[in-house]
Amino acid sequence: MEKGMHQNHQIQTAGAGHSLAAATTGRRANNFYADYLSVVNAEMLALAGVKYVDHYRSLNGSLEAMKTAADHGADPRDFSDDVIREFGLKRCEPGNDPDEVERHNRVKAAIVEYARVTRETAFGDESDKNPGKSWTFGIDGNVYLDVDGGLISMVPVPPPGGGPCWIGILRHDGASLDYAMPRDVGVGERIACEYDIGEAVEAAKVALENTNSMKF
Repeated sequence: MEKGMHQNHQIQTAGAGHSLAAATTGRRANNFYADYLSVVNAEMLALAGVKYVDHYRSLNGSLEAMKTAADHGADPRDFSDDVIREFGLKRCEPGNDPDEVERHNRVKAAIVEYARVTRETAFGDESDKNPGKSWTFGIDGNVYLDVDGGLISMVPVPPPGGGPCWIGILRHDGASLDYAMPRDVGVGERIACEYDIGEAVEAAKVALENTNSMKF
């Protein structure tokens, strides 16, 4: 074999070996994460009636949170429990209907996604420079929006007779968030309840505007 051809062959062989090693490492990593996800799915299904794989985009936006937990050696069962607690998912506990828990958590995941990516446009005239307000996650797992006179929250509402949960918006007069800690929230007063999140928000805006006591 000529010298140049021999060198090219060595380079190609080395390149192929590097690609094979990278592919093997990639497969091992994928298998590691897949195994971790499998345990998380089973744990969340048992605890909250839903699989993480079905709702991770809504809850965390991507699988990066899970991968980080796996890379740091966190027990997948602990990660599952953290997700349930952080986002206020309902648990399959004695006395809770498993089907209702699943329906509740599917809607709660949608609420979390909405709150994570949406800024509500504030009421005001054309000179109002407020670009909008962000929903805030309380340490109780609920989502809140700061409004004049208190807070509003968005929660799943099971309809009478069963079926998919609706979106309820509650007003909490005099309530506040202190570094994500809800203060004086109480039970709250329902001011809107719709099947669609956008419609529920619009109905809540109208209700608050009509009361003249609270507004976005």
